[in-house]
Amino acid sequence: MSKVLVKLNIAIVLLTLGLVAACAAQSRSTIDELHIRATVQDVVLLTHFSGKAIPVDFDPRFALTVRIESVSPAAGNFTVGAVVVFAIHSPSLLFGEEVKKEKTYDFSVQREIEHGKTEYFGLKVEKAGGLRSLEIVPLETVSETSANASIGDFNGDGNPDIVLVKGRHWQVPSRIFFGDGKGHFTPGPALPSKATKSYSGSLADMTKSGHLDMVLSNDEPDPKLILLNDGKGNFTVGGTYGDPQWSTRNAAVGDLNGDGYPDVAVANRGMTSYVCLNDGKLHFDCHPLRDSSSAATVVIADMNGDGANDVIYACRDSCQSVVYFNDGKGNFDRKVAWGPPDSSTRAMAIADFDGDGHLDIAACHEDLGCFVYFNDGKGNLGPSLRFDTPKAVPYSMIAADLNRDGRPEILVGYVEAPGVVYFNDGTGRKYQPMPFGDGKGAIYGMATGDLDGDGWPDLVVARSDAPCFVMFNRPPKI
Repeated sequence: MSKVLVKLNIAIVLLTLGLVAACAAQSRSTIDELHIRATVQDVVLLTHFSGKAIPVDFDPRFALTVRIESVSPAAGNFTVGAVVVFAIHSPSLLFGEEVKKEKTYDFSVQREIEHGKTEYFGLKVEKAGGLRSLEIVPLETVSETSANASIGDFNGDGNPDIVLVKGRHWQVPSRIFFGDGKGHFTPGPALPSKATKSYSGSLADMTKSGHLDMVLSNDEPDPKLILLNDGKGNFTVGGTYGDPQWSTRNAAVGDLNGDGYPDVAVANRGMTSYVCLNDGKLHFDCHPLRDSSSAATVVIADMNGDGANDVIYACRDSCQSVVYFNDGKGNFDRKVAWGPPDSSTRAMAIADFDGDGHLDIAACHEDLGCFVYFNDGKGNLGPSLRFDTPKAVPYSMIAADLNRDGRPEILVGYVEAPGVVYFNDGTGRKYQPMPFGDGKGAIYGMATGDLDGDGWPDLVVARSDAPCFVMFNRPPKI
């Protein structure tokens, strides 16, 4: 046999194998789930409808017309603003109530692709309340000493971005990630802070430029930095606040003196904490908070409903936590104690857990348990409710309404143990725990926002000594 024939036979074999592989790939079936937010336009009997409807149910009898508001993941048939008609069996079975035109609902639907053909089935309405499931997607592969996370639009494209704050006791560069609004993230430019011992990166427009800036809380001897944003996600060092020798653990931002510029409340461990007032040009006038011996967590919020932001201080090392009340001009002479008189607290969140219109405090005290302290609207905190007595050490906490029933859940990050979502039953007095994650490292900080555009709050989890990840909020698994 000639060499030409041998080569020809080999080419034919390779072509045949390629065709077989292509056919096998085309015959392979893939099924995924779409999450669609859409506004109802009309519901009529299919016999009264003329046009194309997408079958999504058994024995379809009605045409459901909707306008697409968002979809995740992206799907060619369901672009934002498009009007789509679903063929459904029964509106009452699908919605469980009378359908309201111009009302926006959240749907899920299964998508199957086989032999190049796409079919949809199992359309459901995602109802508020109850448990949710969380889909974990890695944000990075390295295991560094990450300390916190924040979410905001850095580059002005309307999509949420992420900053992972890193360092703690070691100098490590923090990192930003740009989001596409569909749950995908790409690394952004390096931050000018370079390698610092950072614990938090709070976001606020510090100079009224219209862009989100970043306030880094750095441990000593690193300066406490303000990073200014050019609106495209490029940051420069704009100034500093406080004293580089402060053992700073956290910095919260908010207007404390009513001038419209965000100020900074600084939590220092093993020493006095401060409030630093911003003149709008990044010059800060810092004042000590009286009897603040040690802190790792601080929050700014209006606890007594007088329109002025107060400072909620959590004692880190066996002392009394307090609320410092603001006179509206940035003076904090009055304070009220909350929590045990001799406790150590890292994990704290502020939200209205019982729906009475007043902000409450949730906190986990080491060796004592996790509590909610209810606010009477005047800043008096009590009585308290213990919602768990965990064995692991609690390091972080946030509040987020994951099931969109109007009552926030409590999420706690632990050391060398899975994190836990405590689902609020709506009263603020009963919580159902649901663990998440693999229990590696320490969950040092978390942030919440809608990262994939489906209308449900998602989460970023910053872990020390384990990779950080994103958790997408999904319907409960059946």
